[in-house]
Amino acid sequence: MRTISVLVILGLITIACEDNIVGATPIPEGTSGNSLVIYSDLPQDSNGYYHFDFEGGDNTYDNVYFQTDGELNRVFWYSDDTFTIYHQGFPITEPIIQHSTYSDENGQGQQMFYIHHTAVGDTLDIWGSFSNGTSAYMGVIID
Repeated sequence: MRTISVLVILGLITIACEDNIVGATPIPEGTSGNSLVIYSDLPQDSNGYYHFDFEGGDNTYDNVYFQTDGELNRVFWYSDDTFTIYHQGFPITEPIIQHSTYSDENGQGQQMFYIHHTAVGDTLDIWGSFSNGTSAYMGVIID
């Protein structure tokens, strides 16, 4: 029984340490992952910022869309902007956008981002990037 437990633990450690499970798989140079454009269907001003009209309530979501130069490109999402909720008296702070999404067969995709009522009057900064360092920026002014 102990031998089986040791083998299971060693197997889990070996599987969990493979780059393609834990880390991002690099995009081969010259094939895809060299072009990334992120955008919104919100109105855009002359400086390139998008404007979201917050119409009340506590919070809502909106979409960021992206276009890549190939299918199944993984886009990682990041923002310095955060929101905090309290669960059972403990604060939980999370970024407004996170994780990653894959482009479809046409190189397109989308991800949602969170908008809290306290963001009215602020600019939310959203970054999308590939594992090879290619990135794109989008700013959303919350009106």
